[in-house]
Amino acid sequence: MALILEDGTVVTNANTYATADTVESYCSDRLLTMASGDTVEGESTEDKEAAILRAMVFIESQDYKGVKTDRDNPLKWPRDGVEDLDGFAVESDEIPQEVINALCRAFYEEMIDPGVLQPNVGRDDLVKREKIDVIETEYFEHRSPVTTRFTVINDYLKGLIRSGSSADVVRV
Repeated sequence: MALILEDGTVVTNANTYATADTVESYCSDRLLTMASGDTVEGESTEDKEAAILRAMVFIESQDYKGVKTDRDNPLKWPRDGVEDLDGFAVESDEIPQEVINALCRAFYEEMIDPGVLQPNVGRDDLVKREKIDVIETEYFEHRSPVTTRFTVINDYLKGLIRSGSSADVVRV
């Protein structure tokens, strides 16, 4: 599937906030390489575009502040009524650099380990101890997440996503 860039104007069928060149530049600037030590630039266009689209699923799954500027917008940005972490208004025709950076980092994580951002988590992932003879299984208490936290991605989005205890207030 071809990448269609959302630039803040509500592009029909948009499916990304960053191009392959953008994510390559991000990775290159930060010296992020593949497990083999090769750079992201050496990967195939098809693999890079697939990783961008997988990363977009993760980025789009976030609960962002504000509201989409257009109901027909296929993506969550651009948005109205959003302030960044420092309290500055995000323009209603803007894709914040923080979102683009988060996508670029999410892309990198998907390139080195496809599917890592949104793994399926089953009961077996909660096994703490397993005894084979006279079968015994003990599960972790489900108090902490069993998936990886991506702190760099989360830090980029801090301020743009709702916290668990926030709510929008609208004056009528």
